[in-house]
Amino acid sequence: GGLFGWNFPLLNKRIQLTPLVGFSWQRTALEAHDGYYQYVENNAIPWTDDIEKKYIEGRVITYEHEVFQIDCVFSVTYHHSPRLYFNLEGSIHPIIATFGYDNHILRNTQFLDYYMNGTVGFGVAAALGYQVLPKQWFTLKFHYDYLPVVTGQTYEKGSNQQFYYPSPGTKGGTSHWFVGVTLGWKFNLFQ
Repeated sequence: GGLFGWNFPLLNKRIQLTPLVGFSWQRTALEAHDGYYQYVENNAIPWTDDIEKKYIEGRVITYEHEVFQIDCVFSVTYHHSPRLYFNLEGSIHPIIATFGYDNHILRNTQFLDYYMNGTVGFGVAAALGYQVLPKQWFTLKFHYDYLPVVTGQTYEKGSNQQFYYPSPGTKGGTSHWFVGVTLGWKFNLFQ
């Protein structure tokens, strides 16, 4: 992803207000190996921990989750000295699309989840920057992002089928929050 914006300096450039707009992408992937499963047949009884455990070996499920979003950010930067700055920012994500790819290897079934229903996410961040070269800074950023529940259609196909079709009676959803620390290199093209 990336952001593009314009700085508006105040108070002899000690404070900068910066609106930015951009695009970001997040990907999570995992695999399940070995273990056991427990299923209630046809939802006949409520699930309990007493249901028989069926043990399995090898790779049984792979899962990937991707989030694509438009980012609108407002940033306030305070330049403590010519080389050191402190930054606070808030962001809103007005357009979010998520995809889930779920491959149940033992069932020979693949699921595709697609969610885009107008949910708006948000984030906050704080950063420190130290100028190491002209127009270039080393940065340390702490950030939090939140994506409320996004729901949508689930599709499925057998491993020998070419196309996905709507999965009967199912609707999926996702929600997540992310807390992170980023070490970065920031540069200004036009300053």
